[in-house]
Amino acid sequence: MSGAETAQVHRGLRTPIEADAGPSWRRVIHVGQPLGLGPRTVLRVCASASHVNAIAQGMAQGAAFDDAFAPIGEDLNALFAKLAHLVAGMGAS
Repeated sequence: MSGAETAQVHRGLRTPIEADAGPSWRRVIHVGQPLGLGPRTVLRVCASASHVNAIAQGMAQGAAFDDAFAPIGEDLNALFAKLAHLVAGMGAS
């Protein structure tokens, strides 16, 4: 995507989408700012120390890894669902 398109997606992820929206589309999702990578512009997605700590804490309390990771997995699913919706909308215009 171009820098302008990536910036548009970045703004869209941070904006709740109300009309005919699924629950993932209503969420405000924070990802890294657009970054030039060769001829493309990308958005950064990363795990923070608090994410890693939450998984470790869950496991220390007896949760299996998959269970401790589940909230982050739900966040990632929401990110990719909203991203797909935004990118599909850009192709329609």
